[in-house]
Amino acid sequence: MSDLLPPAEEFAPMQTLPPICIRCAHFHRDAPTGITCHAFPDAAAGGIPDAILETRHDHHRPFLGDRGIRFHPKDEQAHEDADMILRNVRRTGILREPADG
Repeated sequence: MSDLLPPAEEFAPMQTLPPICIRCAHFHRDAPTGITCHAFPDAAAGGIPDAILETRHDHHRPFLGDRGIRFHPKDEQAHEDADMILRNVRRTGILREPADG
């Protein structure tokens, strides 16, 4: 069966962990439509951007249109979970972080 799969280096990195958004105090857990939060409350405008949902952007840092609201863990366990997710995503190369300086 492995003959049916391409070599591992041909696979694009895949997001297998949930976004840190669900661990954020600003996340709208009961939103009737879309995936929204205090930073991106308008589901009609797309809600939380894909770059954040797909953990291609660490929302501890500013993101265009976030109204100055950033990731804030809802509790200590959420903080630990978000750190673990970001550590793992950084290893994949999916996360795009600006150069400091």
